[in-house]
Amino acid sequence: MRASSTPEFLSFGPVHLDVVDLDRSTAWWRDVVGLHDVTQHTDTTELGVGGEPLIVLRPTAAFPVHRRP
Repeated sequence: MRASSTPEFLSFGPVHLDVVDLDRSTAWWRDVVGLHDVTQHTDTTELGVGGEPLIVLRPTAAFPVHRRP
């Protein structure tokens, strides 16, 4: 039998999102989705559960995403 080179358990880090308005986006992820502040800096905010970051928001988006009607 050939040994697998893939670990039995893989984990991934937090998702990084570029946003236009850091304060507004942070409020949405916190108030609507229910995530909690993990760390907050002037240039990023990490939100997650149990102290584990799941989302990293960065205010580096050039323009907002337009929703389709």
